[in-house]
Amino acid sequence: MQTSGSSDALQAVSTTGDDEIEAAQVESEENAGDDETMIVEEEKTAEDALPGELEKPKYTCEICGKAYIRSWSFYGHMREHASGDKQHKCSVCEKVFNYASNLRQHMLIHTGEKPYECEYCEKAFNNPSSLRSHLLSHSEERPYACDVEGCDKAFNNPGSLRVHRRVHQDEKPFPCPQDDCDKAFKTQAELSRHMFRHTGQKPFKCDQCDKAFIRFDDLKRHYRIHTGEKPFKCDQCDFACIQSFDLVKHKYTHSGDKPYKCDVCPKQFTRPARLRDHLRTHTGEKPYNCEVCGKSFAVQTGLKSHM
Repeated sequence: MQTSGSSDALQAVSTTGDDEIEAAQVESEENAGDDETMIVEEEKTAEDALPGELEKPKYTCEICGKAYIRSWSFYGHMREHASGDKQHKCSVCEKVFNYASNLRQHMLIHTGEKPYECEYCEKAFNNPSSLRSHLLSHSEERPYACDVEGCDKAFNNPGSLRVHRRVHQDEKPFPCPQDDCDKAFKTQAELSRHMFRHTGQKPFKCDQCDKAFIRFDDLKRHYRIHTGEKPFKCDQCDFACIQSFDLVKHKYTHSGDKPYKCDVCPKQFTRPARLRDHLRTHTGEKPYNCEVCGKSFAVQTGLKSHM
């Protein structure tokens, strides 16, 4: 592993402008091949390392020990030591960045904008590296296999395998910063969406009616009510619907399957929500309360009927 001297690196970043470093970053991203998985955060630990990853960190900071694969990431990091300054601040979550380009990319998480579209399907992404990773899904190659016994999941890129590992470890490294909320999430994007629930913001507004949504995907789904589009069609009858989950539920009417079983009594259900409602008949839980008279109900439909 190559180790760069701190004094030389600090001198280099002191004479290198932001524009030069950003240009190097953009050039590096544009030169990356479609089959390369770009990792936005270049820092690596022994636990993060995966079999089959070709690139190893080449640049190590002698001040704090962080290691980087690419020179522009390393020099960007050394700039933090040189100036101690992160100038570009997100107005939504207050995260700060060294470069305006990083902030612009980060803001797509909050806006829900996904400008990078797949040429083979309808999926779109908020950064080019995610698109490159997704393009591998159109290939049948899955070289990154989960090593947990009994799990046969395999993935086309190391980043997806890392996220999958959190299922087994129940790892949720992104906690909500609100003092009265103990929720945590597996990804930064999930946390960003969750924060809208605290702020009450619904940034994605329908231009056909007064509905607004926390997630851009929910707005796209809602638009189908206005357009009449029903893209999910049953292959056994003429049933069609707006969202995929409704099609899954419908197919149970053909198969007769009820995969969600109560472990207290013999009842079975086609949907997990129905099973959750049913379990309250055993526990006595009544979480839906009338604000007028105080009466409680086990299911939301009971409260609606009461109102």
